[in-house]
Amino acid sequence: ITSWKRCRPGLAPTVLIAECAQMSEISTVFLDIAWLLKEAGHGSAVPARFCLLLFAVLFFAIRVVWATKSTYEVHANHFALARRSGHFLPALYG
Repeated sequence: ITSWKRCRPGLAPTVLIAECAQMSEISTVFLDIAWLLKEAGHGSAVPARFCLLLFAVLFFAIRVVWATKSTYEVHANHFALARRSGHFLPALYG
């Protein structure tokens, strides 16, 4: 997760955007830990509940808020660059 500060959709190369998209999987770690605790018989313990809380908060913050913002920026920057380059129609349908 060292590259999360470099996430600049629309201004970065495609590889960097894909790398930043992996940030959306951070919440999955806490869901997996909670599942493991449940399977081990500690599903109602404080650590399991804490992991579920972290999962819910991170899921909303990253996948709903951050991903929506980033997707908008990618599209807005893509169309702005296409308009400036004079190749707007191929950018829409290509």
